[in-house]
Amino acid sequence: MRDIVADHPLRRLAGQDEPAAGVVLDSLEQLLAPLDEQVWKKKRDEDFPALRSWGALLDFRAELVVAAEFHRANVPYALGNTKVSNPDFLLDAYGLGLEVNSKSPSGLTDLCEEIEELLHRHHPSAGALITASVYPSRMTGDNITLVRKHVASALEAADGAAVTPLTVVVKDSKNVTDVHLTVALTDQGSVNWQVEAGDLTVPLGSAEYAAVEAGRSPAKAKQGCAMPGRVMLAVDLSRYGAAWMRPAWVWAGRLARAIPADFPFGALAVFRQSIEYPGILQPAVGIASHLPAEDQDRFRRLCADLSWAASA
Repeated sequence: MRDIVADHPLRRLAGQDEPAAGVVLDSLEQLLAPLDEQVWKKKRDEDFPALRSWGALLDFRAELVVAAEFHRANVPYALGNTKVSNPDFLLDAYGLGLEVNSKSPSGLTDLCEEIEELLHRHHPSAGALITASVYPSRMTGDNITLVRKHVASALEAADGAAVTPLTVVVKDSKNVTDVHLTVALTDQGSVNWQVEAGDLTVPLGSAEYAAVEAGRSPAKAKQGCAMPGRVMLAVDLSRYGAAWMRPAWVWAGRLARAIPADFPFGALAVFRQSIEYPGILQPAVGIASHLPAEDQDRFRRLCADLSWAASA
């Protein structure tokens, strides 16, 4: 923590004498403590101190929770060489690789970071919860600016006093209807979002689509093809709306059916994380049915050792 940048998201928590802040920092420390200092030297000494947003921290933390799973299950691993296209983790005992990715809905992460920046100036110790009336398919730059202006006005008017929750109506033809966004300040020190209860077909379908699309980019495809048919793509869906409402065993079967024949990865996993918990949440793995039986068995053996739900 000594060398972190001035606007590092954890700097605000480090000086707080609040139980919630302590839980977040203790959780991160538990994730970092068992890591081999030489293996993780660059990530610990260079990448971690340079993080500037909660989104970037969660992206970084996604790799830590996967590494924690390997430590818990005594699964040996090595970090991939970042100078060439290969997975984040090399699992030589299984002849497999594992690549970690994080996904969040378009625009919502940007909105959260805008609100976070505002709070840093007006209420350094505060966080916020953004509640959407329906799942927003898109948040354009104009709408992000609109919400930011309303929140900024409320903060300035309050002049340090308590801020009552405010609601902004977002209009966009890409959304199924107008989206009412309610912003409420919290004492959690981070900015999060949620969607009110409703039909889950669209949000779960979107999360599933996002998991598959995470492996479609040219860069990710190269990492998957570094070990053809033997790399698992693990996607953190913590910030993807209702993804948490689908049980792991259901996710496993859905993912297996969603993997196309030309997918560059042999298996697709989803999981979640929480900044208050030093581990992985609800990991589920879909194994491509078109793989040779030997390679399918490699993934199943890894999942069994990790106690991760896997497709049949």
